[in-house]
Amino acid sequence: FKSFDAQPRLAVVTQTLVTATQDMIHFFIIFFSCYFCMMVNAVLLFGQDVEDFSTLGRAMICCFRILFGGWDYEDMRAVGLLQCASWLWGFIMILLLLLLNILLAILMDAYAVVQSSAENKLSLPRQISEMVRRYRQTQLKQRVRLNDIWAAFFKAVGDEKDMLVAEAAPGFAPNSGGREEITPQEIISRVQK
Repeated sequence: FKSFDAQPRLAVVTQTLVTATQDMIHFFIIFFSCYFCMMVNAVLLFGQDVEDFSTLGRAMICCFRILFGGWDYEDMRAVGLLQCASWLWGFIMILLLLLLNILLAILMDAYAVVQSSAENKLSLPRQISEMVRRYRQTQLKQRVRLNDIWAAFFKAVGDEKDMLVAEAAPGFAPNSGGREEITPQEIISRVQK
């Protein structure tokens, strides 16, 4: 997903997950602890009478289905109305309503942080139109690419390390520290050579 980082508005989703990672790790420790406890309770309550809860593996799958709204209430009720209602309400209230909404709150909080930093950034269509505009200007010789400017200065200096050192490199005035003040006209004349 690193390619999305080039466009700030696309990076919102991946950066949201990165921002929320620490909170989500702690959340899932609590979530899986509660999930495991409810799963063991289901095996103890329903395991002898309901095949879906006869082993921990089957109970894990059945509890996962219950999280998404799929359960066989009639089979569970055969154990007893009070036991079935107590376990089912506890499972729904703790895992489904409380913990999954906390997960949603963690993600929304991280999303708000990331979105606020990407709010004033270019949108993808705007960025594409800027790229097209620059390409057209380059083709019409109304714009000079940064690569061409770099190549012109590299040609004058000869080594990119010399462009960054403190001493004046060949092609630069003495005591310039490897840097010189240039005007747009000088850039145009050097690039056009």
